[in-house]
Amino acid sequence: MRRKLNRKSRGLDRRTAEKRFKILTKAELLNTTNRITIARWFDECLNFMVEEEEYERAAILRDANSSWQQQLMSGSTPSTTKV
Repeated sequence: MRRKLNRKSRGLDRRTAEKRFKILTKAELLNTTNRITIARWFDECLNFMVEEEEYERAAILRDANSSWQQQLMSGSTPSTTKV
C-alpha cells in the first residue's frame, strides 16, 4: 500500500530526494537524452529541500540547475558543477 504524503512535490520522500540530489550534482550523470526528466527532478528536489527548510542544499541545487540550463542553451553537453 502506498503511503500518502502531504507534499507539493508529488510525494517526494527523503530517500528519493537524497538520491536525486546526488544524481543532480554529479556532472557525469547528466546528458541531453533525458533533459525533461532532469528538469523535473531539479524542480521536485528543489521544492522538497525548501519544504524541509534545507536552504543550503536548495542553493546548491539552484546553482547546479542554472549551470546545466546555461550549457543547454549554449549547445554543449549539459553538466553540473561537482559538489
